[in-house]
Amino acid sequence: STELGGGGGVSPAAIDIAEHGVMRLLHHVGVTKRPLTDRLPEDCRLIKRVPSRDYIYAETSERGLFEPFVGLGDRVEAGQTTGLIHFTTAPWREPQPVIAKSDGVILCRRIPARTGLGDCVFVLGKDWTA
Repeated sequence: STELGGGGGVSPAAIDIAEHGVMRLLHHVGVTKRPLTDRLPEDCRLIKRVPSRDYIYAETSERGLFEPFVGLGDRVEAGQTTGLIHFTTAPWREPQPVIAKSDGVILCRRIPARTGLGDCVFVLGKDWTA
């Protein structure tokens, strides 16, 4: 089983990766005698989730729509603006930046866009070191 994108959607790139992965797996476990693809697997990177206090949260007093600036696998640094919250009940207000409080790699992002105070908008991880 695999998750191919999350959020109720999938991309052509994710489907392509999954198809070649299944072909490599079928050969690896002996279902096929010869490889079904000559594409090499992607490099593997081990990442551990950071404590929840280091996730990125909405810190707005009013609900709005979250616009992410970063995506899954992107590296963020403390102090970086990772998105904006747009206020739908007061569209003339400037959007509120959503700031990372620590460094990390984006592992998961909020779906749906409707966001309020305290909602987790990004889960962060860090490279695994032995």
